[in-house]
Amino acid sequence: MQTALREGRLTRSHARTLLAERDPVKRKALFEAILTGTMTVHDVELEIASNISAHTRRAKNPNLAAHEKALREALGTKVEIQERGGKGKITLFFYSKQELLDLIHRLSGL
Repeated sequence: MQTALREGRLTRSHARTLLAERDPVKRKALFEAILTGTMTVHDVELEIASNISAHTRRAKNPNLAAHEKALREALGTKVEIQERGGKGKITLFFYSKQELLDLIHRLSGL
């Protein structure tokens, strides 16, 4: 990361944002996404913020966690299920245009 910063392949904003990620494996994945141009500073900030807020939330219903895992394995991407009062939403994450197209293809059965 330091080399990329020195060489100008990584901006200071990106570097500062990456340092907020505590998990070194996730930090490296985000770093690589930045270098390939698939994520902006804002994208990285949102991803890290969602990870932080996920840790501060109350414990997730084990059934929902199992459904998230099943969807994540089936779709090959991060999935979040939020439920409140019998209603909710499913959020699918993608990190490039190609990943979006792949998700659309899988979900539509084309």
